[in-house]
Amino acid sequence: MQIEMLSKKELVNLVIKKHIDLMNRYMQEYRDIGLHESEIAEEIEREKRERSLRHERREVLEEKKKLLLYQAEMIQKRMFEALFQTETGETREKLVKIEKKLEEKYAKIKKAKNGTKEGILLDEIKRELREMPESDKVRLAINMIEAKFDGINASEMELQRLSRVKIDEPIDESRTNMKKLRERKLWLKRRIDRHKEALAHWEKENDNIGDLS
Repeated sequence: MQIEMLSKKELVNLVIKKHIDLMNRYMQEYRDIGLHESEIAEEIEREKRERSLRHERREVLEEKKKLLLYQAEMIQKRMFEALFQTETGETREKLVKIEKKLEEKYAKIKKAKNGTKEGILLDEIKRELREMPESDKVRLAINMIEAKFDGINASEMELQRLSRVKIDEPIDESRTNMKKLRERKLWLKRRIDRHKEALAHWEKENDNIGDLS
C-alpha cells in the first residue's frame, strides 16, 4: 500500500485551516457572550431599579402609617373634647379613664418594633372605644378611627410582603454570572489573538513557499 505524502504547502494549508476554524469558533462564542453579557447587564439594572422602588415604597408606607395613626389620634382627641363639654359625674370619670388608657396605647404603638405588636395594640384600642357612651357622633368618630386603623393594617401587610422579597440574591447571582462571562471573554480574546498571530505566521510561510516553487 502506497502512502501519499503531503507537500509542505499542503501541510501549511492544513495548519492555516485549523487556525481559521478555531479562530472562527472562538470569535462566534465571543460574540455570543457579548450578547448574553448585555442581557445580564440590563437584568442587573432592572433589579437595581426594582430594589430602589421597593425601598421607596417601604418609606411611603411607613410614613402613611404614621399619618393615619396621627389622624386617628386627632379624631379621638376631638371626640373626647366634645364629650367633656357635655358629660359630668360618673360618665365623665369613666371617659377620663378610657382616654388615659388610649393615650398609653397610642404611645406604645409609636414605640412598637414590629407590625404584630402594632396590630395587637390597635385591637386593644378598638375594644376600649367600644366602652364609650353610645351616640351618633361617638359612633361616627369611632368608625372614622377604625377606618384609619384598617389603613394602617393594610400598609403593614404590604410592608410584610415587601420584606419577604429576597433583595440581594438575584442581583448577586447576576453579578456572579457576569464575572464568569467576563473571565471567559478574556480567555477567548487571548486565544483569538494567538490564533491570529499564528495565522499571520503560516500565511506568510505559505506565501514564501509559493515564491520558491
